[in-house]
Amino acid sequence: MFEDHTDIQSEEINNCDVPIDRGTIILHDAPAGSGKTRSLCQIAAKMANKGEAIIFVQPTKELISKTIEKFPKLENGAEIRRIDSDVIKSTVASIMKYLRESDAEGKILFITRASFERIPYFFQASRWHLFIDEVLQPHRMEALKFPETHRNLTDHLKTSPRDHIWSELLIADPAGASELRKNAKTDAGLEPFAKSLNLLTSPHWDTYVHSEHYSNLLNGLADGKSEAMLFAKLKPSICAGFKSVRMAGAHIADSNLVSLWSKEGVKFRYETLPELQYSFHPNCERIKIYYGFDRNWSKYIRDEFENELLEPLIEKSVEMANGNEFLFLANLDQEFIFNNSPNAIRLPNSPHGLNDYMGKNMVVFLSALNPTPQYRAFLNFLGLNYEEIRRDFYYNVAYQAVLRGGIRRADGTEDQIIVVPDRGLAEWLQAIFHGSSIEWLGIELPDEAKRKVGRPRIHSSNSEKMKAYRDRMSSVSYHGLYEHLISWIEENQSEEGENCHNSCDETPYISNKDKVTRFYATIWENTYSKFPKHYIFADDHAIFIEKLKEYSKIKYAKKEDNCVLTLGLPAPNSESMRKHNNFVLANGLILDNDGGGISPEAFASIMSGFEIYIFNTFSSTPDNPRWRAYIPTQTVMPPDCYREIISRIFDSLKSHGFEKHGFDNKKWPSDMMYLPCQAAHPDGSFFLEFRGPERGLLDPRSWISFEDVPENLHELVEKAASERTYRPSVEEDFEEDIQRWRTEGNVPHKRDAGWSALYFALVNKRFRFERIREIMTDEAHLISRARERNKLLSQLDRLLIKKRR
Repeated sequence: MFEDHTDIQSEEINNCDVPIDRGTIILHDAPAGSGKTRSLCQIAAKMANKGEAIIFVQPTKELISKTIEKFPKLENGAEIRRIDSDVIKSTVASIMKYLRESDAEGKILFITRASFERIPYFFQASRWHLFIDEVLQPHRMEALKFPETHRNLTDHLKTSPRDHIWSELLIADPAGASELRKNAKTDAGLEPFAKSLNLLTSPHWDTYVHSEHYSNLLNGLADGKSEAMLFAKLKPSICAGFKSVRMAGAHIADSNLVSLWSKEGVKFRYETLPELQYSFHPNCERIKIYYGFDRNWSKYIRDEFENELLEPLIEKSVEMANGNEFLFLANLDQEFIFNNSPNAIRLPNSPHGLNDYMGKNMVVFLSALNPTPQYRAFLNFLGLNYEEIRRDFYYNVAYQAVLRGGIRRADGTEDQIIVVPDRGLAEWLQAIFHGSSIEWLGIELPDEAKRKVGRPRIHSSNSEKMKAYRDRMSSVSYHGLYEHLISWIEENQSEEGENCHNSCDETPYISNKDKVTRFYATIWENTYSKFPKHYIFADDHAIFIEKLKEYSKIKYAKKEDNCVLTLGLPAPNSESMRKHNNFVLANGLILDNDGGGISPEAFASIMSGFEIYIFNTFSSTPDNPRWRAYIPTQTVMPPDCYREIISRIFDSLKSHGFEKHGFDNKKWPSDMMYLPCQAAHPDGSFFLEFRGPERGLLDPRSWISFEDVPENLHELVEKAASERTYRPSVEEDFEEDIQRWRTEGNVPHKRDAGWSALYFALVNKRFRFERIREIMTDEAHLISRARERNKLLSQLDRLLIKKRR
């Protein structure tokens, strides 16, 4: 792996005469334990002896101490300086002062990674070479855990939406944020804001929030399921302007930093370090890797099946140690995991560069290291996939841990034992340690653990997923079904029902080919029906929505008295038109939620870029609302496309932390659902409309490929897309919303939430922004206290600006 990237040979580096391309970062990809820190020090010493100045960045103060202790001899007056919290209090300020006052000749300055990332500006960086030992972490997460006092911080901030889920968080009031940051250093009450402020005010970090969760924090609606978090991405600017930049690390080519910065146009050049002990781990035949089970390791699995999985893993590890000392690493909440084994030596959670335990020949790694669902969703937003995230959070940490033991000795001959929880990590380590062997510890997964949470991962990449989709499409005879449908239409021509372009029709037949593009739903007498009762056609979805509203006002004694619908259009079939493989196309999406897991408002927020209409089911109650969501689409689509989009929606919900979202597994346009109606409970009915200028119709063609759809069906899809009109509903009466605001919202402790509720009620009724401002400004001026009035007007401005973006 390492030779493949080599562009510059070690002899050239030794001479320190290699010309540096400004803006190009030199990467040294070397195995842990091969002596890369020592090699970096040799390069730095040669450069310092020639009068060059180096800033040397390392992960910890402890590693700095050990590196300086063994640093090569310097000549010609060159000197070493370290600035960290072990030697000085105001670290960052002292580093910046040193850079301003230093002559930058023949000097090596050691600083920690934490200090390096907090320095806002490097004075005359072009005089200094930058050496970074171990790759930087390019992303960060901080919890905004101050629901009562967040205004101290959030009043100085503003958001700028980046998509329907994520918004960039920006400083709106630099002076106020600067004052808050200054006060946070001395005021214990403001200390919780310090880490967030460091990221927000740094020029080298882009900061983001989950739009819905941040909005809930501002409006006092935050709960345990939607905690607001601050996420940050490190920008390449942190390495800009230096005379040269070198970064060394194990498997650096596969790091998240290289992946993200490459997408931003950063150029990298790989060089081999001089005098490494090895380029690949030697003597790996002596390494035996034991794993516990097949299921990916996580805190959930650890805690849920502690007796069945974790305890046997601990017992077998102690048994294999056979009374000898061994190293282990586990999560901080598992401090006493080997409490009954005096021979267990705990490694620090950041074990980089630790050489004190090379005499220990067994390492047990039990840490469960996975990002939270919200953090994982943010990394997906940045463009990182599942494997990249897992490698960075879990595999690489395990690699660093196992390299603290005897494996680190290149000339070692003793057998080495590695114990890890899951097979995935074991196989990844085996690929690193060529010649090592793997053995299963015989720990059986409980039946409950065998069932993976969420949808099984079938394809390793989107391209593979798309290929499989095309293969499926080519095997389905949509061509024959469609031809059958058109033939049936032509044989059943009728003049009745043709004059229906201004309304929603219910007809017992399809009267012409063009009418297929106006299809919205098939109505069936009941769930056992083999043939449709009638079809619903409309000129555009707004008319169809009105039809659904009409249905929602009907009350039934029992739900079975109602009819059912499918959004799929079946081809004629003499035996049964209800068969799953008999459906030709679909229009719109419908999902059925049995209650719990996710609220209608949260679902609409996650799908915030699209129009959604949510209505109750017959069994819905105020305490347990049950509902269905209808999502209009820009065009008709094949059944496989319908299924794929719903699967992706479910994946999106899980990535937002809704593993149990309450939706059933109905994913096909042939699936029957009851028409909207009044709930049996007198207070269980509702019909919610999530629409507005910022919400559009979902375009299936942007969610899935249509390339391999049979030509005649492809033409029909394009025809439906071109002919479909969009007719927004007229401005509706808002008197009830105003009354609700005046009686329920405009009261102490509820005013912010009530004001936001009024705003979104007007948005959902399709009021223009100018009209919303007019209505809500009038309401604000009815409040006598100027402070409260001005606060509401400021909140209105923020809402309007956010939505306009």
